[in-house]
Parts: sequence; C-alpha cells; structure tokens
Amino acid sequence: MAVQTRNHTLAPHPTFWATHPGYKKLFGQPHMTLGLVTPIDGYSGAVPDMENHLELAQLVDQLGFQGLWLRDVPLLDPNFGDAGQTFDPWTYLGYLAGQTQQIILGTAAIVLPLRQPVHIAKSAATVDRLSNGRFILGVASGDRPIEYPSFRMNFENRGERFRETVKLMRQLWGEEFPQIMRALVEMEGTDLLPKPIKGNIPIVVAGHAQQSPEWIAQGFFTHIPCRC
Repeated sequence: MAVQTRNHTLAPHPTFWATHPGYKKLFGQPHMTLGLVTPIDGYSGAVPDMENHLELAQLVDQLGFQGLWLRDVPLLDPNFGDAGQTFDPWTYLGYLAGQTQQIILGTAAIVLPLRQPVHIAKSAATVDRLSNGRFILGVASGDRPIEYPSFRMNFENRGERFRETVKLMRQLWGEEFPQIMRALVEMEGTDLLPKPIKGNIPIVVAGHAQQSPEWIAQGFFTHIPCRC
C-alpha cells in the first residue's frame, strides 16, 4: 500500500527498490551489509579536524564497505558536544561522489524541517546523478532545539513540516512541471532539474522523526533506529 497525496503517490512502486543501485546494495542483500559514519578517524573533543577524510573514504571504498554515511549538523552547540563531520553535507557528497567508485553514499540524516523542500530535492537529485545512483537519502526531524531559531523555524511543528517536505520531494522528483500550491512550495510553469536516474530516490528515516510507525511503513521507508 502507498500513500496517495493529490495526484501523486508518496511511495515508489515496490519494483523500484529492487532496481535502484544504492538501495539494492545496502538493503536488498540476503546478508548483513556494513557501512561507516563520517568522520571515520578517531578524534578528541567536539570538532574533528577532517585532515585525512578523503584518504579514509577512498580506503573504505577500496576495502569493500557497502556504505558511507554523512551526518548533518548545521551548527555547533557546545552543550551538545558534537559537531558531526563539520562539512556541509551536500557539498561533501558531491566531492565524495567524484572521488569514490563503489561505496553507497548516504546521509544520516538531513534535518528536513530546517531546509526548503525544493533545495533538498534538487541537491539530492544532483548527488544521485553525480554518483550514478549510489545515494540514499537519510532524513530526520532534528534533535537540537537551539538550531531552529537561527533558521527562523519552529521546533514544535517540525513533525508536520517533515511530512510535508517528504511529500513535496516525491512530487518534485516524479512529475514534470508539477502544479503545487502548498504552504511550503508554490510552483506553476516550472520544473525541477535534474530528475533522479530512476525517477525516485530511496529515503530512510532516522529514529521516528515525530512520525508514527504506520506512516513510515505506508511510505515504504526503511527505518533506522536512533537515540534522537
């Protein structure tokens, strides 16, 4: 079953998962697959130096690890004590797409409520194209309230914005010149380019993102347990 939203379907057809390079390699195998989360090297304190990040990414690619996941931490919160991998995830993904060969690149996870849906959809489709389908879009609703005022966003309604952003991304990827009149996006007479190579991009949800298990299951999303 898929969630119908106006004239488009939230979830791709089940055969999509069997043919998408990234999803097939990570989640379509009869055995467990292994991946790593950046930064790969050990470090002390809240901020990694990222000095050898490219060499390590290429090494794990050559060693046969199946996935390399990039975190999304827009701002350093000293009280939280963790800056993630520090680089902008979209710029970093484009860089790694051109410097690796086989490993699947993923986000763990893009904080959807802090970003404009059209920008997310375009960035994700671009990485999908540059990596030849080696991309999985991990998404989350965010667990650091201190970040939200910097983006002029409301922390309390992040679950609603998360759901709406997912629906809009699916529509932007799957339709040509979509007509959209929603709170977050208004489009008429324009189109989003590029489109994903398979017409859609696999989405995985970190934690529950303020959503019910039923909503996640209906969208054919893979669920990754999370402490957030």
